[in-house]
Amino acid sequence: MRANLLDGNVATYDMDRGFTRHPIDDNNGQGILVKLGMQCIINHMRMMLWDKDQRGYSYYIEVSMDQKDWVRVVDHTRYHCRSWQYMYFPARVVRYVRIVGTNNTVNRVFHCVAFEAYYSKQEVKLHKGLIIPRENVALVTKSALVIEGVSRSRNNLLNGDIHHYDWDSGYTCHQLGSGSICVQLGQAYRLSSCKYENKNLVP
Repeated sequence: MRANLLDGNVATYDMDRGFTRHPIDDNNGQGILVKLGMQCIINHMRMMLWDKDQRGYSYYIEVSMDQKDWVRVVDHTRYHCRSWQYMYFPARVVRYVRIVGTNNTVNRVFHCVAFEAYYSKQEVKLHKGLIIPRENVALVTKSALVIEGVSRSRNNLLNGDIHHYDWDSGYTCHQLGSGSICVQLGQAYRLSSCKYENKNLVP
C-alpha cells in the first residue's frame, strides 16, 4: 500500500505488508513518487528498506519542484544498502521526491518501509555524495550486519559491548585458513580508519 511509506510505522511489517514497492524492471524510472504537503527546504532524508533478511538494495533519489526538472541528490546505484538509510545533500527547495530502486539481491522488486525528509542543521562532511562519519557506523543501530562469521549471537561483533564475553559467547570467529568475518554496513561511507578488539582468552 502506498500509505505505508509515510505512516511512521516501522515495527509491524513482514513479507506481505507494511511497505511500499515498485518493480525494478520495466518501470521506466518512475519508482516511488512522494509529493510533500508544501514546498520545503530540505537537506536530509531517512529511508528504511525492507530488512527481514540479508538482502541488499541499490537505488537513487531525485527531487523536483514541478515533476519536469529532476535533480539527483542521492546515488547509491553502485552499492548494496540495507535497513535504515541516512542521506545528506546540499539544501534544496523541494516539492516532489522520486525514489528509484535499481537492484535487489534477492528478486526484482524494490521495497521501502518508511521515508522521512528534513532540514538538518547538523554539519555532515560528504565526499562525492558519501557521508564521512565522525563516529562508529559498524553498529546494529546503524543497520550494520555480520554476514559471515561464527558466533552464538549473529551481531555480537556489532553491539558495542567489549566487556562481557567468555569462551562460550560474546565474540565472533572463523577457522584460520578457512572463511572470514564479513560485515556489511548499512550503506556506503567514506572511511579512513577502523578498529577492532582482539581479546586473548588463554590464561
